[in-house]
Amino acid sequence: MLTIKRTPSFDAWFASLGTHPTRSRVLLRLRKTQMGVLDTTVPVGQGVYEMREPTCPGWRLYYVQRGSVLVFMLGGDEHSLQHKDVVAAQAVAAALDDSDQET
Repeated sequence: MLTIKRTPSFDAWFASLGTHPTRSRVLLRLRKTQMGVLDTTVPVGQGVYEMREPTCPGWRLYYVQRGSVLVFMLGGDEHSLQHKDVVAAQAVAAALDDSDQET
C-alpha cells in the first residue's frame, strides 16, 4: 500500500474544483493509487510523474515518489496548459524537503 501526501498547492487546486464532477473522480483516483494502481503515468522530468485521468480528458495530476510515499504536488488543468503545469510541478518537487521522504 502506498502513502499519499498532498502539498498545499494540490489542496488549493482540489478545493477549487468545488462540486465539479472531476472532484469525485480525483478522489477515486487517489484511492486507487493508494492501493498501488499507477496506470496511465508517464515521467515528465526531474523525478516528476504525470498521472492522466482517463475519465476527465485533459486533466493531469503531478507527483513524485519517495519510497512508498507519493507526494501529489499539483492537480493539472486542460491539456493546453500542460507545459506550464509540468514546470510548476518540477519547481515544487525541487523544493520538497526530507520530511516528504519515506521514514
